[in-house]
Amino acid sequence: MSDLDERVTLLKTIADATRLRILGLLAERPRTLAEIAEHAALGRDAARRLIDAAVSLRLLEPRRDARFGLGPLGAADEQGHGHV
Repeated sequence: MSDLDERVTLLKTIADATRLRILGLLAERPRTLAEIAEHAALGRDAARRLIDAAVSLRLLEPRRDARFGLGPLGAADEQGHGHV
């Protein structure tokens, strides 16, 4: 495996762990962008990008109260993997 392949694998692993951490957090209750960023140890911009991507994939859903909750696919993913 090349150095580049190892780095890509590491980044994918980190992204998966962060995504699962966020799904576990949101399984408890809907959260604001700031709460998600804080709990996932992400900057606000990085959290926004991750949330936007997750919303487009239906893992998360925006709520009317400026919070995000699990979307239909996020709930299914969380049930399959458990909390991280």
